[in-house]
This record gives sequence, structure tokens and C-alpha cells, in this order.
Amino acid sequence: MESINLDDLVRKYNLSPMEIIMLSFDYARVKKENCYGTFESLLKNYNIKCFNYILFGNRVKHTRSAIYIKDDKYNVNGIYFFDLIWSLKYDKDDEAYKYVYNYFAKTKDYYKLYDTNAALEDYFIGDFAAIADNFYDVALYDDYNDISELDIDVINNISEVVDGKSLNLPYRSDDFSFEELYKIYEKINNYDLLLSKPIPGETFLELIFNVNRVKFLEGYDNDLDYEYFKYVFYNSDWKFSEKSIYNQFRNQNYETEKEKFHANIYNIENFDTIFKTIDFYSENTNLEGRINEVKRKEKCKLKII
Repeated sequence: MESINLDDLVRKYNLSPMEIIMLSFDYARVKKENCYGTFESLLKNYNIKCFNYILFGNRVKHTRSAIYIKDDKYNVNGIYFFDLIWSLKYDKDDEAYKYVYNYFAKTKDYYKLYDTNAALEDYFIGDFAAIADNFYDVALYDDYNDISELDIDVINNISEVVDGKSLNLPYRSDDFSFEELYKIYEKINNYDLLLSKPIPGETFLELIFNVNRVKFLEGYDNDLDYEYFKYVFYNSDWKFSEKSIYNQFRNQNYETEKEKFHANIYNIENFDTIFKTIDFYSENTNLEGRINEVKRKEKCKLKII
């Protein structure tokens, strides 16, 4: 996607926040120059607040984006992280990037292993679960002033991502009542929940179908192909929710397959198992049929023209 008229697409297709974010992400990672600035400015036009922040490593700095997403169409309500640097189209011949979304809308926990391997420290969110627990133990039942300045910074950061403005908690204060501190803790606990809600694979499949349908119909891309969806799912480390997979087997009555794949179904590691699992999902949701129908209608339209 070398160019995009996002305003037209939003109006024409009534795009949801997740769809706007994916289209903006795809455009920014192809544009490359100032990719994070491009990403943020595109989303700003639709009141989607994108916070670009720095991670620190051994003599290096690395940028990442945090976005609070509430999208009723996809039943998404959480804080997610985006890494454009690790998702870029590296040169004009690079087509592999289109098959990978493994740094798109992932949770803080997902990035931990990658950051450890890259020797990166994320001070923007830190270990938020531990920070929330510590706030409860120390601020409510000991002394607010014993909360570290780093923890206060992290809480203020996340509150700005979610609420659009910081809680502006001070480093030191003797003015808080127990009731006020408890209300702050309830907010912090809610932030922790929002940080810990991975988006299931079936949601990503529906998202990429809808986004690639728009790209295909508008001539931005031709990647509206069932096999493409399978490879994207595999490369992007998407996981079906347990409930979704259970329903595929239950509804389709795949007793033999259920026994065959039971050991791997929630920790899929190979192409064959992933692809068959997506086939089960497609049979239940007509994913492949919907893809082919879009292509058929567009082909008919071109014949008429």
C-alpha cells in the first residue's frame, strides 16, 4: 500500500477502530520514513490515541506504540502494543512483510520474550501486575510515600493511554484518604485487566478478511486468498480461543480429528495442524466462501464494465 485515502475508506465502508488501525499500520510500515509519526497522525484524525514511547537497550533505543482500543464490532476492549520497526517492508522487493502481523495489537506479556532476547527494557509499562499488587499492599495498608517514583510514572503513563489524561499521581503526598487511594487502586486494577486481554485468532481472521476485502475492492492489494490467510495466521502467532476451537469440533462432530489433534490444539506449532484448524473454523463461518464471493462479484463487475 504505497498510498491511501483513509477518509474515503472510512466513509465508504464505515470502518471500525480496529480496521482503521490495521490500514494505518500497513500504510506506515510500507512508507518507512517516520513510520511511527505517520501511524500516530493517521489515527489522530479518528480520535484514536496512539502513544509512541521509547524502550532502552544496550546502547540502543527502540520505539513502540501503545493504543487503548474499544471496538464493539470485534468485541475488543484493551490496551495493545504495536511494533512498526519489527514489521517494516524492508525494500521494494520485500513481499514477506504482508504475511506477518506478529507485532500488531499484542499484549505486554507477548513482548516480554522478544524484549528479553533483544535486551530491551520497557519502563513505560514495567511489570504492571506487580505494580498494581504493590500499590494495594503499600499505598492502602502502609504508606503511599513508599511507592517508587518509577511505579508512579508507569501508572500515570497507562492512565493517559486509557483515559486520555494522566492521573497525575504525585511522587509524595500525605493528603490521600483511604477511600481515595482505594478508588485509585480500582482504576489501576482495571488498567491491569485491560493490559492482559489477548485478541483471539478468530477475531484477527475476521479483521484481516474485512481489511483485505477493502484493499482488494479498492485496488490497493490482491491478497484476498484463502491460502494467504492461513500463512498470515501461522506467521503472526495468532491463537484461537479455547471456546472457538471446542465449538469447531463440537459443531462439526470431528471425533476422530478431535482425538488426533487434542494434544496440539491449544499450542499449535506446525503448518498442518494450523491449516486444518483454520479449515474447521472456515467450515463453521464460511470464511473461504466469503472470500470467493467477494472475488466472484468483483470479477462480474469488471466483465460488465
